[in-house]
Amino acid sequence: MGATLQKAGLWKRFAAFLLDFILLSVLSVGVGSLVSVVVGYDALYDEMTGYYTKYSEEYGLPENLHDIAESQYEEFSDELKEKYDAATKALSEDPGANKCWTSIINSTLLIISIGLFVSVLVLEFAVPLLFGNGQTVGKKIFSLGVIFPNGVKVTTAALFVRSILGKYTLELMVPALVLILIYFGGIGVLGFAVLGLILLLEGVLIVATKNNSMIHDLISYTAVADMTTQRVFRNEDELIAYVKALELDRAKTASDRYNG
Repeated sequence: MGATLQKAGLWKRFAAFLLDFILLSVLSVGVGSLVSVVVGYDALYDEMTGYYTKYSEEYGLPENLHDIAESQYEEFSDELKEKYDAATKALSEDPGANKCWTSIINSTLLIISIGLFVSVLVLEFAVPLLFGNGQTVGKKIFSLGVIFPNGVKVTTAALFVRSILGKYTLELMVPALVLILIYFGGIGVLGFAVLGLILLLEGVLIVATKNNSMIHDLISYTAVADMTTQRVFRNEDELIAYVKALELDRAKTASDRYNG
C-alpha cells in the first residue's frame, strides 16, 4: 500500500490488452476505410489490375499476372515461363504502371498510419485523460491504471509519450512498416526476423523488468497498477507529505514503545 506500487497481475493486464486491441482494431479499420475513400484507393487498385490484365493478355498468359503464384510458375512449361518473365519485365518498365504501383504503396501507408494514429490518439490518450489514472476502456473494466512507479498520478505529457511515441510509433508503426514492405515484396525473411525480435523484446521486458514494463512504459517511466489496492497521489508534493507523515508516525510509535 502507500507509495509502494501495487503491480497489476499479468492475466488481468492481458485481458485488458486484448479488449483494448479489439477496440483499436475496429476503430483503425473504420478510420482507414474513410481515408481509403478520400485517397481513391479502389480506383488505384482497379487501374493497377488493368495493367496486369493488359500484359497478361498481350503475352498470352493463362491467368492474370497478379494471380500467378510461385508454385504455379514452377509448373509452367519453359515457353510459358519465358512469356511470364517477358510480361513481368514489360510491366516493370511501364512508367504508368510504376507510377500507379507507387501510389498504391503510398496510399496503403497513409491509410494505415492515419487509421492507427487516430485510434491510438482516441483510445490510448484521450480516453485515459477522460477516465483518469491513465485508464483505457480495458483497464477501466479490469480495475487497472497507469501511474508513475512512485504512486504519483501520470501526467498528460507522460501519457502522450507513452501512447504516441511508445505505442503508436515504436510498437505499431514500426511493425506496420515492416509488414507493408513484406507484402509489397521489399523484404522477406529479414522482415519476419525484425517482427520476431520486437515480440521477443516485449516478452523479455515484461518478464524481466521490475514493474513488468513494456517499451511504452520504459520510455515514459510509467507502470501499470492494480487500482483496487493502489494509493494514487495527485502530485509529488502530496507524496512527500504522505511519506513525511508516515515517518513521523513511525517515530512516534517507536518513541511510545521505548518510553513504555
